[in-house]
Amino acid sequence: MTSTGGFRTTEEEVSRMLDELAVLRELLREISGRLSRLEMRAKRAFPAVVVTRKETKRANNGRNLLPQITAAEALQIYDHVVEEARAGEHKKATDLLEQLPLPDLLLLHKEVGLTRSESKPSRKAIISSLLGRVKQSVMLSQHTSR
Repeated sequence: MTSTGGFRTTEEEVSRMLDELAVLRELLREISGRLSRLEMRAKRAFPAVVVTRKETKRANNGRNLLPQITAAEALQIYDHVVEEARAGEHKKATDLLEQLPLPDLLLLHKEVGLTRSESKPSRKAIISSLLGRVKQSVMLSQHTSR
């Protein structure tokens, strides 16, 4: 109810909500500006810390690192994993893949002809798709006479 004793109309309610939103938007702008100024002051006061934080972020992101193996080595690793799986050593084949660093896994994934369904697939998804390809290779290499 309004102070005059009646209920507010829809237009009055919408107008009041828009006023509240404008006030909140202005507060958020002010807070954002203060945060930016604080960040800039901290960066100017402690430039060495900022540099090490950037390096730490880059080091933690394994996707940007270069693979440590060549394409030929990746195919040799894949052949070794297939041989282990063919011999019935599925756990050992899985362990071989899990030991590889992420950039090497991505290279191996590409070299065996797999495509990525996501832009940044998880390590688990990459290993799973590689194991699927290994199983295909094992099945195709088995000869069955009919």
